Amino acid sequence: MTDRSVPFNLGKGTCIRYDRADIKAMESALGIGYPYFTRQGILGSLTSSEVYIWRGLRMEDEKGELVHVFPLNDTGKDQAGDAIMEYLQGNTDDEMIRAIVDGFVESGLFKRREPETIVNTEPVKEDIPKNLLT
Repeated sequence: MTDRSVPFNLGKGTCIRYDRADIKAMESALGIGYPYFTRQGILGSLTSSEVYIWRGLRMEDEKGELVHVFPLNDTGKDQAGDAIMEYLQGNTDDEMIRAIVDGFVESGLFKRREPETIVNTEPVKEDIPKNLLT
C-alpha cells in the first residue's frame, strides 16, 4: 500500500488512510469539528468508529491507487457499520481503534507524544564508607 496508510484487515487488502476531504466529511457526519472528534470519549464509540472506517478504509484498485471501500454516501456509512458489527463478532475493537489512531497519525492529524524524561534535580549524595581509615 502507499505511504501514509495503515494496514487494517476489514476485507482483503484493506488499509486506513485519511485526507482533507475525509476530515471534512467526518466533521460533518459527527457534527463536531477537528480536533474534538478524535478526543477521549468519542474515539472508540460505535458511531465514531463507523464514520472513521467509512471515510478511512481503502483498498488498491487495478491501477494501484487507493480508493474508498465504501460509497461516500449514507448507504456507504451503513455498510461500514455493518462491516464493523461483523468484525466485532470475532474480534475486540482494540486492533480497529489502534489502526484508526495510527491512520490519524499518518495523516498528520495526531502527533505521537514522546515519553517525558524525568530529570532528577536533587543533589547526588556520595556514599562514604563508614569504616574508612584516614
